[in-house]
Amino acid sequence: MVHERGGEPFVSIGRVAGGYLVRSHGLADFLVSGDGSAVSVAPEPGVSRHDVEEAFEQQVLPGIHQLAGAPALHASAVSCDEGIVCFTGPAFAGKSTLAALLSREDAGTSKRWKLVSDDHLPLMVAGDDVLACPSAGWVRLREPSADGIRENGTWRGGKIAVDRAHEAEPRRLRRVYVIAEPADVVTLAPISKRDGALVVAGQLFRLDHTSPLLLT
Repeated sequence: MVHERGGEPFVSIGRVAGGYLVRSHGLADFLVSGDGSAVSVAPEPGVSRHDVEEAFEQQVLPGIHQLAGAPALHASAVSCDEGIVCFTGPAFAGKSTLAALLSREDAGTSKRWKLVSDDHLPLMVAGDDVLACPSAGWVRLREPSADGIRENGTWRGGKIAVDRAHEAEPRRLRRVYVIAEPADVVTLAPISKRDGALVVAGQLFRLDHTSPLLLT
């Protein structure tokens, strides 16, 4: 499986003896064991440790959750009184911006929703519930988004990372909001179970998209 950016491959994934090889082109090779419990790293010459860690965090870790039985949804999420609410959708849809706004402390009050995830949200089935697992203590924003909501932070992975109070334990997933195309008027509309299943399947990180067991 090859992912491209601007017509050029930037991540390639292949099955090898005992596991998977994830190649972050120009940065490092990551050899992942079949159950995701061990990762060996071979950086390209001259690549900094920071860049390798960023590649692992963004390109490898979300897929490892699939091997561990908690596949990760491409989503940002916050924790409210009733449980966890997440936002999924295509790149640049505004997932991180929504999470940043909802987890920001209101002026003059202590009320805010805790951050749960930014970019990937691991999920586990527990009986009749789906549990969402925390995966981030900060939210990363593109510079125009950070300027637009007046946030300051530090550069991390090509974006501005803003620290947030965050959830520490898995909690019940209560809502999934799918961000559609931009519109002049904001509307909320339910979608069918079938369409919801297709959306979730299309937004899951998959290290292996061929294994019937993992896909199940």
